[in-house]
Amino acid sequence: MRKGDASPRQVLKDGPRDKSPLREIYISGNDVLLFQIILNYLKACDEVFWKGAERDSYILKTIGVQAVFDILRQLAGQAYADRNISEEYFVSKLKGAQDIDFSEDCFKNPSGSGRTVIRKAIEAAIFG
Repeated sequence: MRKGDASPRQVLKDGPRDKSPLREIYISGNDVLLFQIILNYLKACDEVFWKGAERDSYILKTIGVQAVFDILRQLAGQAYADRNISEEYFVSKLKGAQDIDFSEDCFKNPSGSGRTVIRKAIEAAIFG
């Protein structure tokens, strides 16, 4: 994005196509909206996943947080389209996965494949 002098975000529209769900919000410079979506999502994750997690739960480790952001990528576009980016919206979407015990042995793999296992477990619980 940055080559030499700083360029406005609008130059990204002319670059390679990217299907990131919050891309247009970023390009338009609506940082407040972008921040609010992410903040509300993370608050929902705290409520659903992190508050009640065991100390050795892999949802609290880097791979768990990465998996949670993978899920945000899947939910953010719909939240924006639904014009509902509230914490409650995200809690309602994630609550199907709240009873997963990420401290179980099947989740204890600190690698990319461990991240995938966590993500797939959440997806199965919330998307069916």
